[in-house]
Amino acid sequence: VNTYALTGKRVLFKRGDTWTEGAKTTSIVSVGPGYIGAYGVGAMPIISATGDYNMLVFSASDWRAVDLEFNGQNHIARAVTNSGVDQITFLRLNVHNVNSAFTTNNFTPLSDQFTIQDSSLLTVDSGVPTAGGIGAWIFAQRFSFQGNSMDVSGGGEHVLRFPLLQKAIVSNNILSNPPPTKQFIKLHEANGFGSAAAVWAGYYTEKVVIADNLFAGTRGTDWAVTIAPQNNSDDERLRDIIVERNWFKPKLGQSVAIMVNAVNVTVRNNIADMTMGAVY
Repeated sequence: VNTYALTGKRVLFKRGDTWTEGAKTTSIVSVGPGYIGAYGVGAMPIISATGDYNMLVFSASDWRAVDLEFNGQNHIARAVTNSGVDQITFLRLNVHNVNSAFTTNNFTPLSDQFTIQDSSLLTVDSGVPTAGGIGAWIFAQRFSFQGNSMDVSGGGEHVLRFPLLQKAIVSNNILSNPPPTKQFIKLHEANGFGSAAAVWAGYYTEKVVIADNLFAGTRGTDWAVTIAPQNNSDDERLRDIIVERNWFKPKLGQSVAIMVNAVNVTVRNNIADMTMGAVY
């Protein structure tokens, strides 16, 4: 891929074809603008993994990945990774049978102008295998996660985990089936990743809107959405967050729809369906 993924180029895979990736990571290293996508008619091109690795990593700014299907084939694979670069768009990607779907580097550098959108056919079997699987693990600023469908019924952990977001929108998504002790959205602040966990590092997760999402499940969950430090020992701080017009629709017992431990938070116009055994 790197033979052709150069500045100002498009790398296009033929629709209907399946491409088997060698047992190593494909990394985009030339600065864009650039585009990786599909041509022709028919089903999305399929990229299949053969080992435990990141399938496609963006290590240079200003790239788009569009209209591709990633099949992890039950390896401990991550489908698409932003390694902390800017101006990256993931659009209409179908990911399945992986350990994690969308990831970023931990904290440094912080991705700027990053979008994951309209992956409406996405099904993440993040529990294949179960260890550490997660739908999305994102550190970013000026971040958009919109119009996606995420299902982790294969096992694994959280549907979405955001250790650090600054100026972000999470809206119009269908998020499904985290395990009982995990969350649909776990929003915290990554102090424990960047400094001594018990000493506040001086930055916030802040200016985040979570709106117009459907949270649905068959396994039940203790806390559906958490806006709080990741535990009771890390000094992590969150502020200026809006949670509105979301629909909490668990099919089994749910203890709490929204758990908040933050400041300047607005929670309004949400629906929590308690008819299937939800408690609060």
